[in-house]
Amino acid sequence: MRIAFIHTALAFYRIQFFNLFSKQFDIEFFFHKTYGPNDIHPRFSYKMLKSIPVPGIIDYEFPPSLFFHLIKGRFNVIIAAGAAQLDTMVAFLAARLLRRPFILWNVEWFYNTSILSRLRYPFWKLIVLSSDAVVLPGKKSKKFHMICGVSEDKIFMSPNASELEPTEPDESLRDTMGLKTSDRVILCFTRISPEKGLEYLVDSYSYITLENVKIIIATTLPFDKNYARTLIAKAKAIGNNNIFIKVFKDDQKAQLYNLCNVFVMPSITKQGVGPEVWGMALNDALSAGKPLIASASVGGAYDMIVQGKNGYIVNERDSRMLGTMLYELLDSPHLKEMGEYSKALYLKKFKLTNEVQGFIEAISSIKS
Repeated sequence: MRIAFIHTALAFYRIQFFNLFSKQFDIEFFFHKTYGPNDIHPRFSYKMLKSIPVPGIIDYEFPPSLFFHLIKGRFNVIIAAGAAQLDTMVAFLAARLLRRPFILWNVEWFYNTSILSRLRYPFWKLIVLSSDAVVLPGKKSKKFHMICGVSEDKIFMSPNASELEPTEPDESLRDTMGLKTSDRVILCFTRISPEKGLEYLVDSYSYITLENVKIIIATTLPFDKNYARTLIAKAKAIGNNNIFIKVFKDDQKAQLYNLCNVFVMPSITKQGVGPEVWGMALNDALSAGKPLIASASVGGAYDMIVQGKNGYIVNERDSRMLGTMLYELLDSPHLKEMGEYSKALYLKKFKLTNEVQGFIEAISSIKS
């Protein structure tokens, strides 16, 4: 079976999944941009298509040659990600013209209210309701799609997954940053931009009335300079040198997860953008066996956080609640057990094999 898989970006956080999925089938991936570090090394077959800007839409491009690749490719199945993407709309059209099964991979659990989104809504709904199978990552997205009219028997669950590369214990980063073994470390590994709600995490420090608490806001990606400047100033004013905002190297990622006591994701719902679709960093923290706190704006939190068992979901933009729950976690005698619960949940439901299995089941359903 030959499969075409269309995704706008060759994103660093999807490489592990694409590598594993490509071992199951003969898959040709199609992208038109990259996202993340330049040193990623895919082990699957793909084409990076040339794209052109779409008039009137900022930072939105489309690869004109995609349609011809799909028509000429002799594919048995076409899979595309994101019903609102032009790439997906073209892939859906090609599948219908070729009379090939079409599988939609959608991660949304809300519909954007921007003017552009409203204009695209009829096409979005047609694709969502007419796909032969719909692959979704979690509870929120399943509920949303069923409300939109998707039959449950067409839905296949493929939880977003990410696994930290195994590493030997290494205290070099702790030493470099001047952290003591007695320090209680809160980690937020993220893109530094307004929709991540990082100012609320910084503000929450005022409500964590414990000694030796450090907050690390870490990234490996380019950041919004104006936002970062404001955030750093706030951190200095509130944190008294206990809040670190820093760009790290890719190979330091596992060390950061290993040394933290708690992981937090304080994302917010942004006008015209919506809430956090999933939150892949939660997967990394889960695989590292860490207690989690996330805002109600994070889609993946509803699948990866069992309230009170391995963490808490808090109100977005609520620094006091966030700080209070961070205090409770850091001061809890059950912190170790909560981390163990996260690890067990990861092993049961959120390994890369679980993500691949959802696609295998979707493909099998259209073959029968």
